[in-house]
Amino acid sequence: MQAQEKKKRHGQYFTDAAYGSLLVNRFQEDAVSVALELGVGGGALLSAVNGRWPDARCISVDIDPMLSRSPFYQPQDHHHYCADALSPQLEELIGLPSGVADLAVCNPPFIAADWKPNFSTLLSRAGFPVPSKALKVGADILFLAQNLWLLKDKGQLGIIIPSGIISGERNYTIRDALLSQHCITEIIELPDNAFKGTEVKTFILNLEKNKPGTKKIALYRCNKDGCMEHPIWISQEEAKSRMDYSYYKWRSHSKKNVPKQSTPTLTVLRGSVTTSEALKNEWRIFHTTDLKDQTIPGEVNFSEELSSNAKLSNKVIAKAGDILIPRVGRNILSGIRIVKSGLAPISDCLYVLRTDNRPAEKLYRALTSEDGQSWLQAHIHGACAKFITKNDLENFPF
Repeated sequence: MQAQEKKKRHGQYFTDAAYGSLLVNRFQEDAVSVALELGVGGGALLSAVNGRWPDARCISVDIDPMLSRSPFYQPQDHHHYCADALSPQLEELIGLPSGVADLAVCNPPFIAADWKPNFSTLLSRAGFPVPSKALKVGADILFLAQNLWLLKDKGQLGIIIPSGIISGERNYTIRDALLSQHCITEIIELPDNAFKGTEVKTFILNLEKNKPGTKKIALYRCNKDGCMEHPIWISQEEAKSRMDYSYYKWRSHSKKNVPKQSTPTLTVLRGSVTTSEALKNEWRIFHTTDLKDQTIPGEVNFSEELSSNAKLSNKVIAKAGDILIPRVGRNILSGIRIVKSGLAPISDCLYVLRTDNRPAEKLYRALTSEDGQSWLQAHIHGACAKFITKNDLENFPF
């Protein structure tokens, strides 16, 4: 198997040495006896730990047997194990009882793991909610839970995680559990494309286990040169909602007093025809892939063939004066279009936006303006797959 294929299978995106140093240098520990890294990969994080605490006992785990043969770094007291880092019996496999590690660093795989019954153990003993029915679960949540289990009380964890835990609506309960049980000291938003080969938006989360949290949490943003912007401080309640610097940066710059009587009504409809349904019934619908075929920038003109399919009952039909915006994908910001003519049933990968008391052109200009694009960027969710929610769009400050 080629190296790239194995990397994709394991979800491995190795940490750049600069980000490894950034993560480790933020720790407040003076002395470290035992340091742990699950999913060690190329060793950048544990190598930085060893550079700061050369006498620490370093324990690393990775499921990839090739990494166990690679001397990626040479701590004086290093013990590497080729094992599944998500095994509930990991402490027995590596000889490290739970609650012993002084420090843990981690860059989990960027994958959704197929659900296993053993994952219930990992989640429940970390105080995380266990889904009653699940097909997959984010590896970042599982690695976070396993690290917390092995870390000692008041021990520090520095973990690189995608945006799901930071701002995803589905992970509200995870954030709530973290904030209620541990002290999150800071969140650092890393630059776009921080990891080669993936567009996942990533963050460094630093916390101290089983320690009362502070009233305010510091959010930072790091640029590609490693420089950090001035912190933004948010409350515990705000952090439960989301913890990303870009969102609060946007919010702090966009507070405007809009008279209530001038607030327009915005209706957001999600397309209601799936691709499989359209293929099965031989329906011609408008999909996100059709956006690129439009000849006039920023506009959509539906063909007569599409308009003839607009009589489908109980389906969302776009019409002239509507705004289309992709629900998912990497082209959400650039895919905004105003419908100029025709009718068409819409794919479930698109939203239809309508305003009752403002011209459609004004809504289009608002969405594509610098402020509008900043707002959308701050509200886009997702790690590997980017998406924006209907609820977010309904609150667009138009």
